Amino acid sequence: MTAAVAKVQECRAEVLAQPDDKAKWDKVLGYLEVLSKAWMEERQASWSQDVALSAMRSGFRDFARKIVTHIGGEVKQLRDNVGKFCEGAIQGAKVAATVEGEARPRKDPVKLKFPDAYGGKKDENFDNWEASVNSYIYLQHILIEEQVLVAFQALKDEAASFARSLARTADPSLPFVVTTNASQYGIGAVLQQDDGNGYRPVEFMSARMPCEKVAASTYERELYALRQALDHWKHYLLGRHFKVYSNHETLRWLKTQAKMTPKLTRWAAEIDQFDFELKPVKGKYSVVVDALSRRSHYFGAVVHYLDIGRDLQEKVKQAYTQDPIYSDLLKRVREAPETEPDYRTTDGLLFEKTNVFDRLCVPNSEEIRSLILGECHDTEGHFGWQKTLANLMRAYTWPGMKNDCIEYVRSCKGCQRNKSTTRAPLGLLRPLPIPDQRGDSVSIDFMDTQVKSRHGESQVMVIVDRFSKYAVSVPLPTEARTDLVIQKFFDFWVSENGIPMSIVSDRDSRFTSQNWQELVRVYGSKLLMSSGRHPETNGQTEQMNKILQQVLRMYIRPDQINRDEMLPKVASAYNNNVHLSTCRTPNELHKSFRPRRPFEGLNRDQIHRLPSGTREFAIQHEKELATVVENLRKAQHKMIEQANKHRHPSQFQVGDLVWVKAKEFALEENISQKLLPAYRGPWPVLEVKGGEDGPSNSIEIPAHLHTYPVFHASKLLPCVTSQQFPSRRSMIPPDMDGSYDIEGIVEEDVFRTGGRGRPQKQYEVRFAYQEPEDDRWFTKAELLETAPDIVRAYERDKKGKGPALD
Repeated sequence: MTAAVAKVQECRAEVLAQPDDKAKWDKVLGYLEVLSKAWMEERQASWSQDVALSAMRSGFRDFARKIVTHIGGEVKQLRDNVGKFCEGAIQGAKVAATVEGEARPRKDPVKLKFPDAYGGKKDENFDNWEASVNSYIYLQHILIEEQVLVAFQALKDEAASFARSLARTADPSLPFVVTTNASQYGIGAVLQQDDGNGYRPVEFMSARMPCEKVAASTYERELYALRQALDHWKHYLLGRHFKVYSNHETLRWLKTQAKMTPKLTRWAAEIDQFDFELKPVKGKYSVVVDALSRRSHYFGAVVHYLDIGRDLQEKVKQAYTQDPIYSDLLKRVREAPETEPDYRTTDGLLFEKTNVFDRLCVPNSEEIRSLILGECHDTEGHFGWQKTLANLMRAYTWPGMKNDCIEYVRSCKGCQRNKSTTRAPLGLLRPLPIPDQRGDSVSIDFMDTQVKSRHGESQVMVIVDRFSKYAVSVPLPTEARTDLVIQKFFDFWVSENGIPMSIVSDRDSRFTSQNWQELVRVYGSKLLMSSGRHPETNGQTEQMNKILQQVLRMYIRPDQINRDEMLPKVASAYNNNVHLSTCRTPNELHKSFRPRRPFEGLNRDQIHRLPSGTREFAIQHEKELATVVENLRKAQHKMIEQANKHRHPSQFQVGDLVWVKAKEFALEENISQKLLPAYRGPWPVLEVKGGEDGPSNSIEIPAHLHTYPVFHASKLLPCVTSQQFPSRRSMIPPDMDGSYDIEGIVEEDVFRTGGRGRPQKQYEVRFAYQEPEDDRWFTKAELLETAPDIVRAYERDKKGKGPALD
């Protein structure tokens, strides 16, 4: 027995002989302090690489490397930090050591979480059999052989001892608790029992995801994790009641789900053998199974920037054989490297040499390139293609990489949904046609001042004739219902000008009400309502609202209580001034004469007017109307030319997928508007309104969203899709503690039980941002309890009633 081994056993015995963990760690820290002194005294000594390598392999290699790299000669000054590091190392190693049965080097990597006091990375992967060259150099100059063996053998043994003491033997008299979790890479589970001192683990379980199809569905992978965990511990759990914790809340409807695929039916039958109570748990409380299910594999070829899994490394090697460019290049580099000085090969991988980084040559494989593009775009903040390309060029290269990067970013649904666009709005300006004469068409809008006047009025109904521009302002109370609005409309307009042939308005609830609809139907008029949140349609009245506010400010009292009394004066001032579109005053066009203003009597003899009722008067009036129509056309043409400088034609066709601005929908409570997605959808276009080029479109909006489904093109954004990257990762937003928003009901069915019970109606539900494969069936009672508005909206839409009118 060599002196080194004897020294190791002696140190180990001293550590194990200590009465408690604190004393054991004090002993270990003493050895580390000796190492720091040795480093200070013997730094100039040179020790062989073989000794350093054997030391690294004798225990947890990365422990040694990280201690040396991050702490090094500061061990003596940072004793507390060393202690916290070791505690974190042992705490992280307990899972690995317990699963392995003993503390031996692992061929598979394990993610260990270190405490905040540790200065290195929070997640470390113990998978490299060979230490880096820098670690060799550090070890050469720091440690002698005996010190290496003593310190790291002690750390290794203490880790194994700590892990074995953590686990307990199953006690059949105590209830069991199973906690499961799943990710796209694998599943994890832990079996626990409460012995009065809190839950203590009995066994851990971790496995890879069986196939990509299962991994793609959140519900399937969570169900697979539950099935595998129950089967793994069948000898403990079968025939007794126990609890199951999962962060996927929808699993609790497993035993009541009527329609399932054959695969899910088999899994459910296997799970149904067990008697358990499923309880949801927030993801942040299932740390252990979360770590077990997210075990990742890495290889060291490109560890300087982005790590790639070992399975992907093999796929890269296989893809080289199918790539005519890189297969020939790889062959030349292997056989005659001097002919290709800009390339090198390592472990079967081809790298391009650069001044800064050696970039991995990625073969022509859609799966591999999609994964790499996702790492450089999706996980790096979803920035634009320039920054994504910069990330790619630091580690990868392939022909056409820039074009692939642009296409990947352009078709990213996450970017389309969450980023606001700076592009010019869609939909060219298309003004309403000019009426034939005065009184044929009017526009109506409401202006709310928010404060009551002395007469209790707070609203103003503005009515403008679209030909003569003649305006009437009608004061209204705060609660002006539809019946009162109709009465005021008759009193102030219809009584003097008759029923107009068309009425332009927005989608105010008073215009969409049954009473107003019946009014225009009985009198043969036509109600032209704009699309939602598009005031440009009724721009004339919107402009009149601004003028009304502007002139009111000139005449009302500072306390504003007489503003409704000033409305006739404001209307008179407006109607007696020349309108820029017609070059005439509204009174002159609407009443065929211009009311006399103050002081005009001073030059009465200078005013020349044709007597009304004469032929000359009629001819002159017709000429005036023709001139007005021409002036209106010129004004429209000028407005169109100016507005369309900053607009693009709408090119939406029936069936196109589009995003709708999130501002078009009601806001959720307790949600920051600034952090909401910029768009919702995508949904298909059902019909193009207003001609071939729009500018409005009817969209297939889910019925429960309670909004008018016609949107102006400026409120829409085309959904860009690409078939070039079918393997790109899912871009589903994170769920809220296991709960998901419902997008709508897909279909319904009646589930008939075998007994005499009444058949149950069930709905197939699609969740927001989820794939169709994740659709679930729920009973009507369950949905009425959790989402009653969606059920009512679906039933109303099915009967063809459409959205309810206020």
